Amino acid sequence: MKKLLVLSMITLFAFTGCKKETPDPGTEVSSVSTDYKAFAVEFTATWCPYCGTYGFPAFENMLENHKYKITALSIHPDDDIVDDAYPAQDEFEDFYDCGGYPSAGVNVSVGGYPSDNYFNGQINTATNANTATKAGVGIASSVSGNTMTVNTKTVFFADVAGKINLAVYLVEDNIINDQNTTSTTIIDAEHDNVFRGSAGNTAWGSTITTGATKGTKLDGIYTIAIPADVRNKANLHVVAVLFVMNPTTGKPTAVLNSNAL
Repeated sequence: MKKLLVLSMITLFAFTGCKKETPDPGTEVSSVSTDYKAFAVEFTATWCPYCGTYGFPAFENMLENHKYKITALSIHPDDDIVDDAYPAQDEFEDFYDCGGYPSAGVNVSVGGYPSDNYFNGQINTATNANTATKAGVGIASSVSGNTMTVNTKTVFFADVAGKINLAVYLVEDNIINDQNTTSTTIIDAEHDNVFRGSAGNTAWGSTITTGATKGTKLDGIYTIAIPADVRNKANLHVVAVLFVMNPTTGKPTAVLNSNAL
């Protein structure tokens, strides 16, 4: 009986002592897509009548019609959705030549007026020019308290020269809020991809390499404080963009690729 008991204890230890540790959900990047996604930006506001009549439907149509071709930010000033403009908004507005609301840009094309024709033309041009994807970025994320932690894996599918930045943005979907128009208010309009901040509080992220050869893999980890005006943490997701940067001006010259999770 004693021998059997000892054997049982050894067996139990063997199974419990060799248990494989499982990483926390959302901390490992499972894959990196080779597909190209353009990066679209709109500047809008719930109080803006032209945003509701023209910009709002065009942006929502874009999200639906190009869902596998784009990532996007909907940037609001102080309005019913955003309590205070987030850091990096001035950088975005300056670069994309936002002289009023609504306004838009795709990749590094600036000063656009959000319409179906504008988005369709710019996105198709960008994706057609990047059929041979040079790099991709995979994303995993997790939330603890009021912090979003983002793990990234950047893989280069071709040799790439120049300064490459990776920007990581926090966005929120399914925000239900009235939207003003030039005629009647849209009651309980659904606002998606609302910009809620960025890692490092910058528009263009941080430099991950100044040139890379085919096959290079770069891992990163970023944190973003979840602001108090977020409606529902469950509706948050992450957008990551690889920018080719001008080292002199500190402004992007191209979007190498982007992804969303």
